Amino acid sequence: MDKKPNLIVICNGRSCKKYGSNYLLEAIQKEDQNAIKVTTKYCFGHCGNGITVLILPEEKIYPNIKDEKELLNILNSK
Repeated sequence: MDKKPNLIVICNGRSCKKYGSNYLLEAIQKEDQNAIKVTTKYCFGHCGNGITVLILPEEKIYPNIKDEKELLNILNSK
């Protein structure tokens, strides 16, 4: 059974920024996700795989996130 996400960590390393992690961060911060906190980390080591996101407490890394819609679909499936 998946636990409800309470923290989203979005990579803001050079490669992820190139893929638009700053825009993803801004978009997710504007969404009302029942008080899910959003923060950044410099790098998860998945460079070149699109934007990398860590969702806690499940401690699962999602590389290659394309946009806000994809991340919201993941969050809504929890």
